[in-house]
Amino acid sequence: MTKPRILATKSLDRAIESLFLERFDFHTAKDASIESIAEAAQRLDPQGMVVRDDLPDTIAELAPSLVHIARHGSGVDVIPVKACSDAGICISRVPGGNAVSVAEWCLSQILSLLHRLPDIVEASRMQGWSIARKRFTGAAVDLAGKKVLILGFGAIAQHLSHMLCIGLRAKVTIACRRPEAFKAEHASLEFISMSEALAALPQTEVLVPCIALSASTEGLVSQAWFDALPARAIVVNASRGEVLDEQAMCKALVDGRLAGAAIDVVASRSLTSDSPLWQTPHLVITPHLAGHTADAHQRNGMSCFEALTESLLLRQCPKHAINPEVWPQALERMRN
Repeated sequence: MTKPRILATKSLDRAIESLFLERFDFHTAKDASIESIAEAAQRLDPQGMVVRDDLPDTIAELAPSLVHIARHGSGVDVIPVKACSDAGICISRVPGGNAVSVAEWCLSQILSLLHRLPDIVEASRMQGWSIARKRFTGAAVDLAGKKVLILGFGAIAQHLSHMLCIGLRAKVTIACRRPEAFKAEHASLEFISMSEALAALPQTEVLVPCIALSASTEGLVSQAWFDALPARAIVVNASRGEVLDEQAMCKALVDGRLAGAAIDVVASRSLTSDSPLWQTPHLVITPHLAGHTADAHQRNGMSCFEALTESLLLRQCPKHAINPEVWPQALERMRN
């Protein structure tokens, strides 16, 4: 029996690639550019894809045999979902595959900013041990007992709130759309509605947006939010960059109305070397790596392997499909 052909947009965990090679005719694009992915898709015409990078909008035309796209992660904004669904291509994802990794990144940034580690390291390097020690003695604060406001209660927020509340004795409030649905199961947390979040900001010392990007959340953390936070507060963004007003955040940091901030994703998707964000004081920027740990890659890769096994070998709709309604069409295309 001919093995189904799989195209990955980027290399996977080595052990996961070995599994794919045993079971499938597995290939990897030359690089992660849209041009390279398009060329490989047209040349190979795969039945399945493992997607870690932006796909060309015309992927359905480039690979007419394509029936299943397995997203190596949870967000599907890198996939032309409507065009693929219209073409009868099933799309699956890995819900919560990198949630622990992102939650740990958030925790690391919260502790680092509260303890002034970026500033202390820089001052020690540039000004010397004695000056840095004198300058920052008494500047750091403990996380224990601090008031943390998390926006959203998805997988990342649930992991993070447990770490903060149970492990570090922080006072955690969750602002979400359905606070009543979670109160009974999470008695150690306080729940409020999203409409109440702005009023809670004056008492908030750590703000962590953990919400998906949508029409209602784009620009949610606005100038008014930064104005309402106390000057001692820090912001650690685990959401898409568009959720917060980057210009308002930078101004608050420059003016000393915000003690620190950490971001992993920016609205522009990437930053050029001349971006003013790099020059903003007390701002930690990581290049969208919070969820890209070795462990997360292995979890995501294994989930993609299992999903493609379900669809292409067992002829079953993958359990984490976001458009299961197209599966009958995809199955019919495989039979033909």
